[in-house]
This record gives sequence, structure tokens and C-alpha cells, in this order.
Amino acid sequence: MGIDPPAATAAEKKPKQDTVLKGLPITELTADEAILHALNRLAYGPRPGDIERIKQIGLAKWIEQQLNPNSISDSAAEARLEIYPTLRMHTPQLLAEYPNPKQAAKQELRAQNQNPNSNQQPGVAAAEVIARDMQAKSAAQDPVQQTAQGADAATTAMAQEMESTPAAGKASDSSGAAILAPAADTPSPMKLNPPTRGASQKDPLGMDPNAVPRAISDDSKRPQRVVEELAMVKMLRAIYSERQLQQVMDDFWFNHFNVFAGKGQVKWYLTSYERDVIQPHAFGKFRDLVTATAQSPAMLFYLDNFLSADPNAAQRLAAERAARQQMRRRAYGYPPRPPQQGRTRNHSSAG
Repeated sequence: MGIDPPAATAAEKKPKQDTVLKGLPITELTADEAILHALNRLAYGPRPGDIERIKQIGLAKWIEQQLNPNSISDSAAEARLEIYPTLRMHTPQLLAEYPNPKQAAKQELRAQNQNPNSNQQPGVAAAEVIARDMQAKSAAQDPVQQTAQGADAATTAMAQEMESTPAAGKASDSSGAAILAPAADTPSPMKLNPPTRGASQKDPLGMDPNAVPRAISDDSKRPQRVVEELAMVKMLRAIYSERQLQQVMDDFWFNHFNVFAGKGQVKWYLTSYERDVIQPHAFGKFRDLVTATAQSPAMLFYLDNFLSADPNAAQRLAAERAARQQMRRRAYGYPPRPPQQGRTRNHSSAG
């Protein structure tokens, strides 16, 4: 008669959870896999030393800190942002410090015309305004446009080189029609070095991705600097900020409630839009976020709400004006016409 072995207890069957994952319902991932998954989903990926730091405090504690960004000291990242002055400016100050070049030139021209001591002729001043406007416009050209133009120029150069292939390279297809085939010693245009494509053509891929934008490096007062600094700051925060989930959520909601910086006055509203509207509501209620974005000057201008008007506004205003006049008549003791006529007849009969 055999003796059955004692059944294994539940504690013995269940694998022991790593202390790093304590308090989390994670059973199928190792500690390193769980931390890496959290960094990829709640942050911009692991940085050197992130995994080791999370192991020291525990993954649950790290997630709790990320959900409460104000509990995390981010002084190191904020110190890197001190060189960008536009981040601390409000919209009126940005408009004053980085004015529209056309408006600034017009104001300068107006001031010169109003100054009786100025000996400069209006025609010369207007020509200088136009020259400065053209120079600012060429200097403020988007790097993406420059790359696209360079790519178009390179494509045109390749087409010209292919058309200039010697006629000796002709062949015929199955129908006997002559087709153009490059000579055996003619390299493909895509394999040519940039100097071979044309010395006057700049390589569209030769741009330095680490180059500081000209609006910042030149310390210019052009409006483009406001947008360039926002882009630089967004990258720096994504890399160095300890409030990683805050940066992820800010970027998500900023893209969700997106506005176009190249439209009119929007570029001057962007700093306040992200700082005062998106960031404070990133972890709040969605209703409050929608209301704040809908009422922000950046969104109002982007959606042309300042141009919204009732097509029947004139008729409605006329009706409202007539109603106000009628209410004034009643308030000052001037009743409508029928009662007034009846009261007049009564007075005449009594007399």
C-alpha cells in the first residue's frame, strides 16, 4: 500500500516575485523587461543609468512619481533652459521683443516721415524697407524648404546628365524601336559623388543635424526665434527631464490640439499656449483641457474664430435696437400707441 506524497502548497507553486516589481501585477516579465517596457511606454526610452535607478527605488515607486511630476525635482533640466529667454515671456512681451519685420519696418518708416529733422527722402526709405524685407525673408527660409529645393536641383542635374548620354549607347527592344542605354563606362547618376553632380549644387543631405538654428545662433530678433527656441526646448526636455511622463503627455496633447506656427500671429501665441494651457492640464480632466484650448488665443486665431460673424447680424442688431427703444419708452412712461389714444379720448370726454 503506497503513500501519496504531500501536495505542494500554493506558495510553493507560485514563483517568487522580484522585489523591484513589488506592488505590480506583473508575472510574465523579468524585472529588466518590465522596466524597459515602462521606460518605452511612459518615457522616451531608457537613458544611461535609468534602469539601475528604477531598480533601487522600485518600478511602482517610479510610476507613482511620474504620475505626480511636481514631486520630482527637475532643476538640472531647467538649468539647461536658462539660455532660452522666450520661454519666460508673455505674448505682449514677445510681440515687442520679436516684432514682425514688415510691421517694424512700417513703424520705422512712419517715424521717419513724422520726424521733420529727417533728411531722408520717402522713396529711399521705402526702398530700404523692401530690401530689408527681402533679406529677412531669404534668411528665414525653412531648412526643410532648403532641403527640398536642393533635392529638386539635384534631380534636375541628374536628368540633364542622363539626357546628355552619348548616342552610341542606343539599343533596340523586341519591336525594333531604339531605346537609350548608357555606355558601359558611364556611372549611374545616383552613384556619383556630390562634386561630380555639379560643383554649384549643394548636397541636400549635407546639412548638420546638430547645427543650432540661425535664429538662435545669430541672437536675432526675428519672430522665427520664438518657434526655434520652443523646438530646441522640447528636445532638451525629452532628453534631460526627470519628468518623462510629463513630457510625453505634453507632446501628445500638443499634437492633438495642434496649431500651425506659420499662420499669422500664431507663432507669438505658441509659448503661452504650451506653457499656460497644455502643460497645466496634461494630467487633469479632459473637459478642462478642451475648454482651455478652445479659449486660448492661439487656437482662436488658428481657427479664424476672430473672423466668425452672424450673416444676419445687421438684421438682428436692428431688431435688438428697436426692442431697446421700445423698453425705454415704457420705462419713461410712454406706453404703446393704442392705450395712449384711448386715454386721450377719455380726457377729452371728461373735459
